[in-house]
Amino acid sequence: MNLLLLHTLLLAFGWTKAQDRTYLLTAPKVLRLGAAERLVIQLFGYQQNSSSTFTVSLKSYPDKRRTFASESVTLNAGTRFQGVATLRLLPTDFPEEDSSVYLEARSSDFTTEEKILVSRDNGFLFIQTDKPLYTPEQSVKVRVFSLNSELKPARRPVTLTFMDPEAVKVNIVDLQDVTGVISMPNPFKIPLKPKPGVWKIEATYTSDYSTRATVEFEVKEYVLPSISIIIQPEANYISTATFETFKLKVLARYVHGTPVANAQVFLKFGYIDGQNTIVIPASLTREEMQNGEVEVTLFIQEVLKAHGEGPTSLQELDGKLLYVVVTVQETTGGISQEAELATVKFSRSPYTLGLIATPPFIKPGLPYFIRVQVRDPVGQPVSRVGVTARAFFTSEQEGEKRLDHSGSQDGQASQRDGTVLFIYNLPTDARTASFTLQTADQRLDAGSQATLSYSAEAYRSENGRYLYIDWASGYRELHVGDYATINVYFYHHPSLQIPYFSYQLVSKGQVVKFETIPRVGSASFQSINFAVTPDMVPSVRLLVYYIMKGEARAELVADSVWMDVRGQCIGNLKTELLLPDKQYRPKDNLPLKVKARQGSLVAFSSVDTAIYNLRAASHDPLTRALRHIEHSDQGCGGGGGRDNADVFRLAGLTFMTNANAKAIPPEDGT
Repeated sequence: MNLLLLHTLLLAFGWTKAQDRTYLLTAPKVLRLGAAERLVIQLFGYQQNSSSTFTVSLKSYPDKRRTFASESVTLNAGTRFQGVATLRLLPTDFPEEDSSVYLEARSSDFTTEEKILVSRDNGFLFIQTDKPLYTPEQSVKVRVFSLNSELKPARRPVTLTFMDPEAVKVNIVDLQDVTGVISMPNPFKIPLKPKPGVWKIEATYTSDYSTRATVEFEVKEYVLPSISIIIQPEANYISTATFETFKLKVLARYVHGTPVANAQVFLKFGYIDGQNTIVIPASLTREEMQNGEVEVTLFIQEVLKAHGEGPTSLQELDGKLLYVVVTVQETTGGISQEAELATVKFSRSPYTLGLIATPPFIKPGLPYFIRVQVRDPVGQPVSRVGVTARAFFTSEQEGEKRLDHSGSQDGQASQRDGTVLFIYNLPTDARTASFTLQTADQRLDAGSQATLSYSAEAYRSENGRYLYIDWASGYRELHVGDYATINVYFYHHPSLQIPYFSYQLVSKGQVVKFETIPRVGSASFQSINFAVTPDMVPSVRLLVYYIMKGEARAELVADSVWMDVRGQCIGNLKTELLLPDKQYRPKDNLPLKVKARQGSLVAFSSVDTAIYNLRAASHDPLTRALRHIEHSDQGCGGGGGRDNADVFRLAGLTFMTNANAKAIPPEDGT
């Protein structure tokens, strides 16, 4: 009997020791072929004088016969029991028919493995043409920028495919990459009698990778315009206040900059519904232009009613675009030019509402901060607009009940950035919550107010342990060089303690910073401070978590939030182009002064801006590039999750732990 009791005590002691020692290994949800992937390993519950060596490997799936990459990391008090293993899966080693690997981690205490998908999409391709529009007799100059996943010159062979408007491949060109900036040595000659319309160029890596990019250009007969026309609407949208009369200003200048002194201006308008453009003949008006400008008033409601066909009210036009076509004809000389406007939106309400830094997941027993932004129909913030909020929560015991926010229930006015903050304190038994936010502009009827409704699901925890990142209350635009301060709220049984909590910052699919912080005091929240660095552009995800022991089970508790980082180029690069402020004539020399980081490779291009009157092109290539790079974020949504595994998945990570949590299995092809 005594032997049996001793044996039982030894088993219990061994189980407790194993539970005290916990580990967490995080990795990208999908590994990119050829990329240096950072895997974070953390240990909890180890004595200060102890250490552990983890060997992390990538092995063939499903047989584990081949080891593609491996690295060992020793964790001890000097490393704060955390470290990084960097593994690279080389395309020369990985079979073309395979799409997954085993991630294996071994130490003297633990052995674990997880299946991870592998993507052949690695790096970024950007295509540049010398202009957006060509005649059939011209040639297309093409330049390709090629970066790897670390945003450094990829130096990989690139294949360009030229396709006509019917997607027929007209030419295929293979190019070698030495610097990361590839220029076609011989411009693409548009073939004789080409199909007019929009052509496409597709860039791919010649081998190993599936990364691709496309760009469009148009082929048609044209003559560069002698007159440049700008149509300036009084607003970017038409709502109740401007539906009856809407004003436009038409500006006309010769391409050398002189205003058109005297001209006739003919104007017609209609609307765009999907792919259909409807011009109303009765809308034709004629105005006299003097000194290069004239103001025109559109009587939209009157013309629509007289037309009789199609929509006649703002409600019927909601979401459609105003279409305006203007012809300017010289009074003397006979030169004429045409221009279009198709960017003004019809909107039933002059406002839209959107959530800022507010994930759709609640934490029972903790506050929930809602930051809503009032915008006009084209996305610009609007200040001094009242907003009201209504909320209900459901619980298993009491069903649905009203939930009041702190502060006045009559609403609040939007700030300079268009935002309003509402704070709700959630009951411990809340399972779901529904929120309705609405503008309260006294000048508008109820049907013209903007409304936003959404539901939030409670994070699931077996033992009632929660964590909430409050980014909404202190939200601001983050720029490189800033310091971010964010409050993290904790909820758990008062008899238990959280000795430490950790956070990771994930950008472009990589962990760029991680830290474990001692929990200080017994306050319900604690602040995290970190510097915003260039490797966090264009966005970063903050993942916070802790492992709590007690009540016979260790539990991983987590939350995350997505944050936008603006104002700087990737890698903090900066280029300035300076030139003398003077008038130039044809064949004059144009001196340029370029400022850039030492060793930078600078590519130049020039275009006659008169061509943009015939086919518009993006005037903000940096924004387009950052949006493209944003696609490397493996996360989804604004943050949070239904449970600990879902939080990591939505942050773009997979994980392995012995804290009674299991990562959500990968889905082939995602």
